[in-house]
Amino acid sequence: MTQPTSLPHKIGITGTIGAGKSWVGKILETQGIPVLDTDQVVATLYQEDNELKSRLTEAFGADILAASGSIDKAKLRHLVFGSPEKLKTLEKMVHPLVEKRIEAFLNAPQGGPPIKAVLIPLLFETGTESRYDEVWTVQAEEETLINRLIQRDRIDRTEAKKRLLKQWSQAKKAERAHRIIDNSGTPEATKAQVLKALNDIQRSF
Repeated sequence: MTQPTSLPHKIGITGTIGAGKSWVGKILETQGIPVLDTDQVVATLYQEDNELKSRLTEAFGADILAASGSIDKAKLRHLVFGSPEKLKTLEKMVHPLVEKRIEAFLNAPQGGPPIKAVLIPLLFETGTESRYDEVWTVQAEEETLINRLIQRDRIDRTEAKKRLLKQWSQAKKAERAHRIIDNSGTPEATKAQVLKALNDIQRSF
């Protein structure tokens, strides 16, 4: 999509848990592309936003706090998992703050390549895809997803499958994405796909 060089070409990058969005973001950063990782935004808010911490502890109890006084993401995730009502309460508190960070990032002046990317797991679920010039979804084979979740979150296979079932399927996300990045193979294979996608975008300018 051709657009004025004064405006960034905005890429929204999504995918189910364990698919490898962060790796795709790191590849983009090596190419000089500014990347905002909304998971990191949330982690920062849990550590530094005292008003949010106060509201969360009031809603969910002091047990969600880590010894450091910040929000323990694992405890909070465990608490809201399987409870649509609690999850909705959490999202109402956190999503508006994340949205502000995204808007500030996308609208901030920049030099260099006229491209910006946002890693956002719930891009389709929150109905924000129209904000981006194109959407990528990162995918991996189901067995790969399960193994990554087991290793990352130290959970068993049954729990990993439950978490995947709570999310939109990869097929559903693929139907609505402009481009699919397959992260089932080697890091080099994923990097090749990302670089090709960047080249396609840059050729359109």
